[in-house]
Amino acid sequence: MSEKRKWIEQFRRETDRRVRTAEEAIRTDFRVGLEDSQKQCGDILASMQERTASVEQNLTAKIVILDAESAAKLQESERITRSLIDTLLDEREKSMKQMFNVEAATLRNEVSKVKLEVGRTHFKCCVIL
Repeated sequence: MSEKRKWIEQFRRETDRRVRTAEEAIRTDFRVGLEDSQKQCGDILASMQERTASVEQNLTAKIVILDAESAAKLQESERITRSLIDTLLDEREKSMKQMFNVEAATLRNEVSKVKLEVGRTHFKCCVIL
């Protein structure tokens, strides 16, 4: 039986050695896989950060462009509004001057008529006297 025990003992040792070798290989594979996964995650994060920075720069540039365009359009609108108001005020002033001239002419005519009437009345008074 001693041969059988030796064989069993040798089989156990060989089995234990193989199991330890397999466990070590599994641990190594797991560690390497985990390190690769962590590196890939790091690469993905770095790539996302680069893309985010790029998108942020593009967005900032577009915002600056839109702000400049808005400011230019606002200035143009202000210029057009001022021009329109100036035109309307000029037209109103011309209209007022024209109305004033017409009213002044009407009043001159009425004053002339009153002077004529006064002159006739005065002439009639002089003739009567």
